[in-house]
Amino acid sequence: MPGTGRVARSTALVAAALLLVALASVGCTDVESGRPTIGPVSYLEVAGVVASEQTGVEGSTGYTGFTFDDGRTYRVPPNVGGARPAVGELLLAGTKPSPWVYYAAPRDPGSWPAGCYGLGQNGYELESTIELDSGLTLEKAPDFSWPARATHQDNRIWGAVLCLDKQGRVFEIVG
Repeated sequence: MPGTGRVARSTALVAAALLLVALASVGCTDVESGRPTIGPVSYLEVAGVVASEQTGVEGSTGYTGFTFDDGRTYRVPPNVGGARPAVGELLLAGTKPSPWVYYAAPRDPGSWPAGCYGLGQNGYELESTIELDSGLTLEKAPDFSWPARATHQDNRIWGAVLCLDKQGRVFEIVG
């Protein structure tokens, strides 16, 4: 039959295009909430207040390590770029989908809730977590509060600061 090969090729191209669109959207929506995220979904694995920083070389690779105020240590995996926390700041880290490090600075207790390490991020409040637009998902602390929740639609967090405790859990949303 004349033209049958052209139809088959056209059908294959359409199928390939649909597959590419489906693959391109993976990681752009959180499976739990169905809300759009900018980055891949990641979960907090390590949190601690930095007491000291160590740098060195192991083999031919340089490293940065941190000692937390509770005595635990954490070494940043090789090839993780970005800013590093200073002494007194809260380090947040994880390994999935690839190694990452964030940090949150302590807030002035005269103006902010006591023990607040502020993280300015947009996102959504879910039942037991806060899902940030970056893809990072943080647990809520048992004493979680959001005094301004009534002024936000659909549990959308916009232009607010998340107050994190020393474990990296959100205990209050300010703003």
